[in-house]
Amino acid sequence: MRLRTATVLAITAFTYIFIIKTIGTVFPFIALVSIYVKSTETLSLIASFALVYFYVIFYKDYLQKDQAKLRIATSLAVIIIVLSMSIEVIRLMQVFDVTFIPAASKIRHTEAIVPLAGAIIMLFFFVSFYNENLFENQVNLKKATSLAIVGASAFVLLNIIVVVNYFYYVETRQPFGVIGKSEVLYIIGSVIIIFYFAVSLYFLISFYKVQEQT
Repeated sequence: MRLRTATVLAITAFTYIFIIKTIGTVFPFIALVSIYVKSTETLSLIASFALVYFYVIFYKDYLQKDQAKLRIATSLAVIIIVLSMSIEVIRLMQVFDVTFIPAASKIRHTEAIVPLAGAIIMLFFFVSFYNENLFENQVNLKKATSLAIVGASAFVLLNIIVVVNYFYYVETRQPFGVIGKSEVLYIIGSVIIIFYFAVSLYFLISFYKVQEQT
């Protein structure tokens, strides 16, 4: 019961994140609207709390002792989300013009690296889930996990490109190669982001349906 509730909260959180990511990708100029940024940043922090709760309950109520890699992956997922939340808090305080935090001006490198670390951890999570689950009468969940692995792999690659571009730009003040200049690359990146969040949401929904059957 507790795991199902946590899964519903995670689905709600991921749905919100998926919608916000899609809107931000399709309409990037909306980031200039102050009230939109303040509201979305606040709700994103709440969504992160819901995801932390899901992974903690998933670890306590679902995992078995022999699922060693999945236990590690779940623990890492909690850590990276908490780290992301600390960045979100600093960003939120910047949005609301609270400037008393000394670290507020020093998080740019971290903002570039944490998403890559998160993408790698989520790929590790999905691969571990696939390898350490029996999937007895769980065809949809197995399919959802496979798609999540594909989406997470593409998302890792995209984040590697973003990090390389970021640090190259810091050094040269020029985009790396054609990154930042090609509309095609922007579209491909946007599709990868949307696909990743969509298949992650599909995984959570499939996982919830399995919980309903038990």
